[in-house]
Amino acid sequence: MDQISVEDNFFELGGHSIMATQAVNRIRAKCSSALTLRKFLESPVIADIARHIEAEQRAAEETKMLQLLESVKQLTADEAGALIKGHKEAQKSQVTQ
Repeated sequence: MDQISVEDNFFELGGHSIMATQAVNRIRAKCSSALTLRKFLESPVIADIARHIEAEQRAAEETKMLQLLESVKQLTADEAGALIKGHKEAQKSQVTQ
């Protein structure tokens, strides 16, 4: 068999529906992805699947950042000061270790 490229189609390489199901399950486990079998079947090219997973991960990170920002906005000045002080103290103890 020739070399496999990220631009190759899973099914043109000999993949079939059972293998696709197994691949999706492995991708979900390894990448913490919500990739569906349907999405895999619609875009069976490795590069397309990778782009989908990357976009999914970026969206999840953006959501986490927005949630964190909203939490920070809810802090009082005293709460924010206490958190900053605690963080600085933790950094100092790491430096001295």
